[in-house]
Amino acid sequence: MQERSSSDPEARAYSNFALAQTWISRARAVGWTPHPVTYIKPPHNGKDVYHRFADQYTKLALWTLDQIGIERAVYLDGDTLVRQRFDELFALPFRFAAVPDVEAKNPGFSLGFNAGVLALRPSTAVFESLLAQIDVARFPLRMAEQAYLNYYFGAEAVRLPHVYNANLAIKMRSPRLWDFMRRSDAIRVVHYTTPKPFDVNPRLEGESTGMASAEALLRDARERMWVMGEAKRSHGGIYEEEIGWWEDVWLEMEQGRRDEFERCVRERESRS
Repeated sequence: MQERSSSDPEARAYSNFALAQTWISRARAVGWTPHPVTYIKPPHNGKDVYHRFADQYTKLALWTLDQIGIERAVYLDGDTLVRQRFDELFALPFRFAAVPDVEAKNPGFSLGFNAGVLALRPSTAVFESLLAQIDVARFPLRMAEQAYLNYYFGAEAVRLPHVYNANLAIKMRSPRLWDFMRRSDAIRVVHYTTPKPFDVNPRLEGESTGMASAEALLRDARERMWVMGEAKRSHGGIYEEEIGWWEDVWLEMEQGRRDEFERCVRERESRS
């Protein structure tokens, strides 16, 4: 078989596919069942959208889950950490619910909701309506799907208590509220809006060519601990305890699933 150059578009596509399979393998290893969805591109050719949010409109595919028999769904962003069970969200009689947004800077607490945790009733009809209006709707494009969902659901969205999306910004804006939620053990889901306990812009070996190795993607624990250490020290160390929650879960997962993670690497290498 002829070896392809890393600059070959087909080689890059194949490498990216293999890397995606590695991450899917890791998701399965920790108990997730992956479900493929079609990428939904930003409206207006991505005009004004913040670069980190360019793929966020694919979140709208949540409303198609009725096609596989799901009647209620709870969505969590990848920078959230579950601290307590939230089974009650699946019994809500509403078609859409979310938690009011909070920003560390002004405006602080908001009437608009944060899209990091969503409780919804999937409906393909709603999905088609979301797609039909996306190009004509007027909303702040920079905030991507969160702004669009606020536009679409507006006052209809049921506002959930902050314990279901405990945005770290709350600790900055209202230390008393955060301390009450923490001491009462009421927090269900923590949302690591800032600081992140992981590198949001990793520079991996081979990244520019699309040929990054599985080993580079599966960086060792020491580097991960360094990133978490930086997060603990940021903002004067105000979030040290919360970053520690993430660290504890990561270490437990890494140690408990080490064999499965190594198998994912071997499978990826066998396909290369």
